[in-house]
Amino acid sequence: MNIPSPLVKIDSISSESLLRLKGRPIILYKNGEDQQPFFGWAGIEQNLELSISKVDAHNASEREVAAIDSSVIVVGESEEGFVLSGKVAIVSRNHGRSNAALIGPVIFYVGESNADQLELFEKIPKRILMLDATIAARAFRVLLERYVAYEVAKTMERGLLLIDGSLKESNFEVKEGNLNDIISKCSDRGNYLAGITKNSRIKQIQRVESSLYSLHEAAYVDVSEIAKLFVSNFSANAYVARLSPDGIPLRIDIPSSQAPSEVMASIAASDIITHGYPETLRSAHLLSIFTAAEEASVKSMLARNEGTFILPSFNVRRALLGKLEGLRK
Repeated sequence: MNIPSPLVKIDSISSESLLRLKGRPIILYKNGEDQQPFFGWAGIEQNLELSISKVDAHNASEREVAAIDSSVIVVGESEEGFVLSGKVAIVSRNHGRSNAALIGPVIFYVGESNADQLELFEKIPKRILMLDATIAARAFRVLLERYVAYEVAKTMERGLLLIDGSLKESNFEVKEGNLNDIISKCSDRGNYLAGITKNSRIKQIQRVESSLYSLHEAAYVDVSEIAKLFVSNFSANAYVARLSPDGIPLRIDIPSSQAPSEVMASIAASDIITHGYPETLRSAHLLSIFTAAEEASVKSMLARNEGTFILPSFNVRRALLGKLEGLRK
């Protein structure tokens, strides 16, 4: 059989691209999950002039810490929309004592019949939410986090607010209590604010991380100029920081009105830092994840209390392809 010409072209593209891989160190993903090399991409020629600053927590005053994380899942759908459920976790630490509060699970419905009434978001057309469950879930997760973060920023004074993720204006930014409102309120109340990202996808920032592994102390590097090349609607300055001598470097975003040395020192002095990561934010992440029992409870509540009736259903993909054991999608 003659090989069709498109396949020859595809093979050529593959071969030419692999020429660029020869001699390069690589890491291999496991089950599709991102991985990082131990000690960063130290083997790559950096050609970077870095100004490394130390994190000095010895003279920093301890502040009350509040860390926020959330999750939203799709639990069902109707003929015209989607049913979502969300949770927000707030974990605080003050004078060595930790507390946690959990909001939810809260149930939302987004469909043709109520899309025009959802006057919640600044940028996205309201009816976009009912077209795709993934988009709706992302939008409502932003809504939950922004509303809660704004309330914390209003009530806390001279504290430290930690948010999971970057301080970047979302495409799903809310009209009230948006990111700029949170930054402004933190400034009014004397609160420090930091957005912490566990794994930056920007390769140029990943390369900077290796410079911190060679140090045996907590330190950070300003990568704002790199971040702004790739990130639009950026409301802060970006840093790669290692918050403890044994820590994994993180990307930490801090409002431009706040001194990074003071914010970094405050995080290290006020929270428990495990492998470079704040314990309050770790706890908030774990509490915000839906358990199987919580998801079942939400579905049961829908069936009992909301005047719905459950239709028999099936998985189209599994019906057509069968159960594919050991294979990824």
